Amino acid sequence: MTQPSNQDRLTPIPELAAWYAVQHQREQESIAAKVAAGMLLLWPNLVFDRLTETTESWLHGAMLQVQRGWDESAAAAGEFVQASLWSVEPDGPPIPDLKVEFPARDVATALTVTGPVNVKKQMPAPQADVMAKAQKASSGAAQTRALDGGREMVQAQVLRLGPERKSRRKAVGYARFTDSNPCYFCAMLASRGAFYLSKDSFKASNKRFEGDGTAKVHDHCKCSLRPVFSLADGLDDRAKYFYNMWVDAQNTRKSGETAIQAYRRFYVPPPPYKLGEVLSLDERRNAIEVSRRNRDILLLNRGLREDSPQIVFWERTMALLEQG
Repeated sequence: MTQPSNQDRLTPIPELAAWYAVQHQREQESIAAKVAAGMLLLWPNLVFDRLTETTESWLHGAMLQVQRGWDESAAAAGEFVQASLWSVEPDGPPIPDLKVEFPARDVATALTVTGPVNVKKQMPAPQADVMAKAQKASSGAAQTRALDGGREMVQAQVLRLGPERKSRRKAVGYARFTDSNPCYFCAMLASRGAFYLSKDSFKASNKRFEGDGTAKVHDHCKCSLRPVFSLADGLDDRAKYFYNMWVDAQNTRKSGETAIQAYRRFYVPPPPYKLGEVLSLDERRNAIEVSRRNRDILLLNRGLREDSPQIVFWERTMALLEQG
């Protein structure tokens, strides 16, 4: 096969993949916030002294909120996988659209258990306290299950890419990318880095995390998955921070403490993500310049149309980076 000449060769931008990972996480958290707002508006539909009568209408509205969030989360994740691939392998192919099925039965069960069933289980207790706790619990369940759409999409795309990449001895996997305010358990699991072609990075979120098994999600969890296309990219900067903390925690482990207990005692949450801090000014300028050059090579030297996915991607990347 003829190799492209130097003037036709596209240039990868690995730091751009890290930038897109933070942007994607912020987008997922924004989706969760919209789901939470919708659930709060719906909560008055569940009437304390008429639970049996009002559960069905409340559940119907809540399901619509979660499915809307699921669809939005999945769509954003599909774009994120493509952006991650082209950032590190600009000659990679466009990935096809995939459909991840909304698990309606599991979601309905989770919402019912954390909402009306939760209210009944707390009785007898003051109405205000009972309803406030159930509202918070059902909102957390709704947010996590909405973001399952994005996590499922990343898994599905990575698994679809697997056979072809393995045939070319190319790495492919996914890693946990924590939310802006991760709990110690999510941080510990992120410190393990990438899982290559494994289906165990996330367990279904209707099974709360337990023990030190592979990464799981819990209600209120907003962690995402990021695709990984090289062995060198198994740990992002924040995962390295969590890993180093794990090592330090074990070195100062007290008598009688388990490894997880030591980490929980030692754990210090990282600062929230700031998109403007992912790339330095020079890195941002370089990424814009390389993006423009890649676009021009594809457009002028390789004859791609202006509306081709690759051209649209590099144009969008430049626009986002120029926004700061």
